[in-house]
Amino acid sequence: MGYLTDTEFQQLIDTIRKRPEYQFSGYWFNIIKFGDLMFVQGCVDDDDAPYGLDRNIVILTESIAAEELEGYRPEIEGHPVDTSEEALLVEYLSSKSAHDVELIVPERNTAHPVAWSRFDATPEYRMYNHFIYPVIIEVIESIESDRSLDKPGFCPRHTREGEIETNSSKRLLDMGCGCGNLIEVLKQRLPRFHYYGIDINPANVDAAKEKNLPNIRLGDSEDIGRLFPPALTFDFIIFSGLLNRQVTSRDKAFTILCNAIKRLSKEGYVIITGYTSCHFTASDLTHMGLDVLRKSIPHNLFKDYTGYYLRQLYLGQKMF
Repeated sequence: MGYLTDTEFQQLIDTIRKRPEYQFSGYWFNIIKFGDLMFVQGCVDDDDAPYGLDRNIVILTESIAAEELEGYRPEIEGHPVDTSEEALLVEYLSSKSAHDVELIVPERNTAHPVAWSRFDATPEYRMYNHFIYPVIIEVIESIESDRSLDKPGFCPRHTREGEIETNSSKRLLDMGCGCGNLIEVLKQRLPRFHYYGIDINPANVDAAKEKNLPNIRLGDSEDIGRLFPPALTFDFIIFSGLLNRQVTSRDKAFTILCNAIKRLSKEGYVIITGYTSCHFTASDLTHMGLDVLRKSIPHNLFKDYTGYYLRQLYLGQKMF
């Protein structure tokens, strides 16, 4: 099956939009946003499937807010998409830029935030080490090496002079750095950077210092202004899990990110990702003064949810 051209895609959208809206109910729904289009994916009720039927794209909707899909067993209305059209749309959207396709996950899990033990002893560490840290490293190295704009999954931005700086004294801060495992690998790959970290768990900070990582602070990431000298700014600030729902409340995540952006250098970068869903959307980040260069990993958005795939990854650059 070949990819739809842009013209064929628009023709298919026009066809779907002509259909009357239909109401669906199901166990869970997500939003896939592409330009001004909003698709809904999820597990819909089905008489022949007692636990519902997973659909990568159920409907095309003119407008829907994530709040309308919160919790389990929500109901939605939209223009229905049949399974043959779904396959075409999935192929098309999977091939698009990470800047253009966004996954918005409504809040479903209201569990209390995770109380981490030493991070590298938790089951989640394997996911970060094998699936999340390598992507973060690739993004940072891509910025530093000024790879092609059409590289799948990455959309760097040039500075006003048309080049991405390679300043040997760049500073990177890992917020919620755990035992310093990400910093340890980055230090090997990009040794000319200066690395910093914050973690609230004393066992994690001790483990990071055992790796001879000197600039690791014990404390709450909300207190960045107290933990580092006032004039210290960072060229990269990494949030690998810290701003996610099972780790931090939305209000606290907002405070942490706002305080961190104040410490971001001019045209510096923020990377936000993690094992569970992020509190923020691209629209939120834009309103906070970031130019959102990347929103997701499109080719992972439609993979089987019974397995783990990193789907959300936001890359923002400070606009002023």
